[in-house]
Amino acid sequence: MKTRIIAITTAIAIASMGLSAPARANNADELARILIGAAIIGALVHTANNPPRATVTYGPPRGYYRPTVPPRPAYVTPQMPRQCMRREYTRRGWVNRFAPRCMADLGWTKNGAGRWVPTRHAYR
Repeated sequence: MKTRIIAITTAIAIASMGLSAPARANNADELARILIGAAIIGALVHTANNPPRATVTYGPPRGYYRPTVPPRPAYVTPQMPRQCMRREYTRRGWVNRFAPRCMADLGWTKNGAGRWVPTRHAYR
């Protein structure tokens, strides 16, 4: 609002300066001054009527809810009981094996793939 009042006041002042002096139609300098004054007045009125626009930023709208995915629980590989581990030498080198009777006593069983899996009541 303040800039609009200043622009209008300036436009009126410039316009009144051109009217107070006697206009001579023959002189090209006078005609150029009048046209430049009219252009300045037009520019001031244009800026007063069209305020600068706000910058546009693209992104999610305000209040946009982006659901967060909870992190997956880390899978912890159960530790095999060390007291059942037996180290044996084979044709392929040294191999770690687990004694089946010891593993069964501590609550471990073999699954369908032949791997040791703890039961619910496994004791470590």
